[in-house]
Amino acid sequence: MRFLPSGIESADGGQSISNEEFRSRINPVGYVPALVVDDQVITEVFAIVTTIVLLSESETGKKGAEAMLGLTPFERARVTEWMTWFSVTPHAAGYGAYLHPKRFVETHEDMYEVVKDKALKTILGAYDRIEGKLELASKSHGNDGTGEIKYAVADRLTVVEFALYILWIWGGRFAGIADMKERYPTYGQLVKHLEGLEAVRKAVEEEGLTLQFE
Repeated sequence: MRFLPSGIESADGGQSISNEEFRSRINPVGYVPALVVDDQVITEVFAIVTTIVLLSESETGKKGAEAMLGLTPFERARVTEWMTWFSVTPHAAGYGAYLHPKRFVETHEDMYEVVKDKALKTILGAYDRIEGKLELASKSHGNDGTGEIKYAVADRLTVVEFALYILWIWGGRFAGIADMKERYPTYGQLVKHLEGLEAVRKAVEEEGLTLQFE
């Protein structure tokens, strides 16, 4: 997905629409992301991710893909817990306010810096919480015997790890946190592991980004 001067281009580059058309056809509030499949419009990050997973198949088949949402009831609950928190706290209250203070105080520009200061505190607090949760996770699961954590929820990949990867990139790119690796060493271990995956490396290249640990 790319923002253009006159509207929005789809992630695959196959369609460009104006902001007005996006609001009328896709999402009335004008927010992204949004997913359109067979004329069905899905909004909200976790709903979009869930749809993609349920419509996909891994090398082990459809059930293998669905494992990305958790295999047991408690794994599914933890995945939902993580993904809901991402949307509400670091995404909306954090980066949403930090990058778009107008959404919160409209045209009161004298309040923008106050909103951004509070949002940055929320962002930093979110990273501290992630670091703490991953430290605990490394003691119960996700540890491959090398002392480095690989997974956040179970002993395999879930959608949570990929959300964590994106959030890590935002730290340096949008919040200006230059010392992510020093501040959050356990979190960094997980990110480094993810960058060993071919799919992650390909996505980073296609988005014109750089790997965090290379």
